[in-house]
Amino acid sequence: AVQPPNMGSDTSSCEGVPIVLTAGVVGQSYLWNDNSTSATLTATTTGTYWVEVTNGACVMRDSINVTVFALPVIDLGNDTTLCPGNTLTLNAGNPGSSYAWSTGAQTQTVIADSASTYVVTVTGAGNCLSTDYITIGYLAPLNFSEEVSLCGSFNITLDAGNPGATYQWSNGATSQ
Repeated sequence: AVQPPNMGSDTSSCEGVPIVLTAGVVGQSYLWNDNSTSATLTATTTGTYWVEVTNGACVMRDSINVTVFALPVIDLGNDTTLCPGNTLTLNAGNPGSSYAWSTGAQTQTVIADSASTYVVTVTGAGNCLSTDYITIGYLAPLNFSEEVSLCGSFNITLDAGNPGATYQWSNGATSQ
């Protein structure tokens, strides 16, 4: 008895993860929906795939529906440095997805309020997941150690620290 091809049940995958389709039987020749003739076909896009298997005078056909789900797109932005006391709201986007933050939060947004690397994994349609991260730093607060009174023609140098930052002093100076 000649067995008909059987590619199995409809299936799905995540973008970038191909599905190798096989006819499920050995035949003398194969013809796939894309006119290829090998024993297998690699599916990378959503669609209906079919194969015709020839065994002697018998030509049998089977088809399968493949769904390829898009990966969630996440952009937390570039690493950044904040001033003391400031916070930054991080948004993982992809409404309706599941979220797992390194902070333990499971919400679409979190508030970055400390120096750390914040990591989020978003699980979207088809259980496809993506991960993104951002490192948040904080500038050191300005802290002059003591008050100084000057009389006459004495000078004192004040150093704001935080090399590479932008400075604006009360006298209009912009250097560190």
